[in-house]
Amino acid sequence: MLCIVNGLHQDNWTTLGKALTALYNAGLIRDWMEYHLPFEQAIRLVNTPTYAWDNKNYWIQYSMDWNLTKGQALSDSNSTRAMTKTIKAFCTTSIHEIRSETYTPSIAKLVAESDMTDPALKEVIDGHVMNNYGIASSFLHADMAFTIAKRILDKGLPNSVSIGINIANFEYHEPVVKHHNPFESQPIVVSAKADLEKKKAYIKWQNIAKDLWYYHASIFYEENPASWLSTWSRTAGLVTSRIATLNEMAASGKADKLTTNLAYSLFGKLVNYSDMYRTMKSVVLNQDKAVAEVEFPADIAGTWTVPPHFIDGCVSLSGFILNVGTHFDNTKYFYITPSWKSMRLAKPLAPGGKYLSCVRMAPANDRDFVGDVYILQGDEIIGAVEAIMFKQWPRVILDRFFHPPSIEAASQASNASHSAPIAKTQSVQPSLFKDSSKIGTGLLTPPSPPQSVQLQDTNDEPLHSNLTTPNSAARAFKIIAEELGIDVRLLNGDAQITDFGLDSLMFLVLSQRLCQELQIEIRDAFFLEISTFGDLKALLG
Repeated sequence: MLCIVNGLHQDNWTTLGKALTALYNAGLIRDWMEYHLPFEQAIRLVNTPTYAWDNKNYWIQYSMDWNLTKGQALSDSNSTRAMTKTIKAFCTTSIHEIRSETYTPSIAKLVAESDMTDPALKEVIDGHVMNNYGIASSFLHADMAFTIAKRILDKGLPNSVSIGINIANFEYHEPVVKHHNPFESQPIVVSAKADLEKKKAYIKWQNIAKDLWYYHASIFYEENPASWLSTWSRTAGLVTSRIATLNEMAASGKADKLTTNLAYSLFGKLVNYSDMYRTMKSVVLNQDKAVAEVEFPADIAGTWTVPPHFIDGCVSLSGFILNVGTHFDNTKYFYITPSWKSMRLAKPLAPGGKYLSCVRMAPANDRDFVGDVYILQGDEIIGAVEAIMFKQWPRVILDRFFHPPSIEAASQASNASHSAPIAKTQSVQPSLFKDSSKIGTGLLTPPSPPQSVQLQDTNDEPLHSNLTTPNSAARAFKIIAEELGIDVRLLNGDAQITDFGLDSLMFLVLSQRLCQELQIEIRDAFFLEISTFGDLKALLG
């Protein structure tokens, strides 16, 4: 390699620097420590001006509320105190406290909390009883969603007008059953995040006692809800024709017409309703179709956005067809709703109002049934719940679904709720109902006149117990054969469990029946831990 370097007629440091650079780029110099060795004694720190403290306080004093606004600048020194008061001032019957909320031009976040044992919810939960326990129904959660949706609309899109709220893609994975101790809180956390530019939000609910996100839904802010009325008007003729046909069939004795007391007495096979829920004044039922005359009381019994007992009065007709009628098997099975595709109200469900509810339920598959519920005022459709789905479950496992949490779990949940981390916060206005004109034709129900299922914790359960009955094996095999719909003789010792198509639902049914009929207590997952029916017979003796 030939390397030519400069050396003459230049400053010695310039010449040397350029020469070394060229040699280094050519790969000839690798030991820079050797180059610097002669100058080591001459190395000194750069002489810079000294710095001295000038008796000033450079510590930035933290002046905010550590619980609510840690690390967030406030607009003025009085904001912290005002914020704390206004957050606590926001309260409806279903949403008891906004723990945090923040708004930017494009994003809104909100975290709220409700206590299922709060006296404000006593009537609405204790009035909706399943398996002898008060249940926080899907429609109570719908009011929570409408309340949160309107809160975000008011705060995040304050200049919007004529906006309708669509609670869509609603799904739940486990019911909330009220526990027995009224002095122990049972908190539910509601979390929402909105994309204000796209005018949509996502909301989810957490059961603190089980550390489980059990409900979720999407919120769509749709312009001009009057267009919903126009769309539904094209369907109104078909719906009113169906209603007229049902009424004619009832008059001729070809369909069943039920009064309020009889309808809700039959509904008691699954749900026991208190008087506040009994808003269906008559029901005409024919196989998979039904229409109900609904009349709401003048008192809405609380501060609601859309009262859950009003929604229930119109929409529960879908469940009435499945759980009460004779067209579907409701002696061996019960039906509960895990989801709906869309819930829209173009006009409010008004206190004292009279409405018609109409629905037809059709099979979606072997265990699912789906229908569209139309809510009419006169001959006009003013609301709809589209693609509401009901799932079929064996009645024998009803107790597994609707059973309250332990008091210990509730106590731990209360402590966890109060120590949960809080998001960034913006000051909060106290009234939800102020300036509701931007809801277009009026979602809000006017105030009253003045006056993924985890059914069992199995970590520490024994594999089986109480297996001492002499004939328990034969009786157990008879139950298994009955549920599988096969001859018991096929369940020989070499028969593989997996060959008979036992799924998780069948495991639940079998474990529950064995417990109830034979007092044999086994885990739901027990059938996954054995391979043949011979193994089962050996354990049963």
